[in-house]
Amino acid sequence: MTSLFNTRLLGLSIATALSLAAPGHAQTFDGPISVSVRFADLDINHAPGAKIMLGRIEAAATRACGGEPDIRDLGRRAVYLTCRASTIDGALKQLGSGIVTAAANQLSGNTVLAGQ
Repeated sequence: MTSLFNTRLLGLSIATALSLAAPGHAQTFDGPISVSVRFADLDINHAPGAKIMLGRIEAAATRACGGEPDIRDLGRRAVYLTCRASTIDGALKQLGSGIVTAAANQLSGNTVLAGQ
């Protein structure tokens, strides 16, 4: 039986279409965007590997959400931050690793595990 986790590959998906619009410069993404995160080289059952995995998930979420916009573009930045947080949360739920989720919660100050 082959699954994404047996091949040690995690696909991050954004399930909603994104519209990152600045006045006069509309950019629309139609449909889900997927980014693969490889982790065959990591032991995510221990803190060092879990922290590296979290960094990879965060980087993939940044790419999937169109990259970090200029801090002065408040509308686009709000959409980006929501997209990124939702994507990271979805990836953590999909991965199902309590250690990686704990690392994310430690960085954000949250105490709720993904999926709860």
